[in-house]
Amino acid sequence: MKTFEDVKKSIQTHNTKLYKEAVDNLKQGNLNDYEEKANKIIIKECENCLDNIDEVTAIEIGAQTNSFIDGLRKAYNLHIDEYWNNFENFIDKYVLEVSQGNHRRPKMMMSCAEASHNLGIKYEDIQCFKDQDPRKDEAADIFKQIINDNYGTNIPMSEVRNQAYDDYEKVALSGDKVSEANALIHLKEIQRDDGALKNGLIYYTLATDEDYQEAKRICSVNQVK
Repeated sequence: MKTFEDVKKSIQTHNTKLYKEAVDNLKQGNLNDYEEKANKIIIKECENCLDNIDEVTAIEIGAQTNSFIDGLRKAYNLHIDEYWNNFENFIDKYVLEVSQGNHRRPKMMMSCAEASHNLGIKYEDIQCFKDQDPRKDEAADIFKQIINDNYGTNIPMSEVRNQAYDDYEKVALSGDKVSEANALIHLKEIQRDDGALKNGLIYYTLATDEDYQEAKRICSVNQVK
């Protein structure tokens, strides 16, 4: 498996390249309004990634981990017999990165192969799924813990993630602003670690999240009192 620094460097390299290209496009001019706006957005998003690279890396690892699990489950649903009867062959054909170019992944399972490439997942890293139903949270949570141990991340287990959402919904109706702020902070941090703050190529970092920062302020003020 790759390291946290490996993933971080990859994100830095990619965003630095996009940033420079967008800056050059604006300098050259001859852009229509849509193109100019798009390049400015790219610059802004790249700056956010580079300024908050550690947080972005944690979000990316969480997102890739869940993408891998989702892809594995889709492959399982289509090839259940092969999963149980020849796990190694199943993983080679439908799950891990295609290294020899001799297999073509169905589009719905490309996320699995892409995630295995981005995180450097190998066959030995997913032995926890063997003889286990991958649709169940138990096997997925063991895999998440393997990822956490390797990367030093805090991807939440399924029960912790679900509980955070439930807790926030309950507190949000209570009218207690401090409790709501605490619950929001916890939920946002769970979402960050789970990779839920990534949408396409955009990362919604907590460092720039106004609601999160306001919740932190509310809690800080009340702690002082």
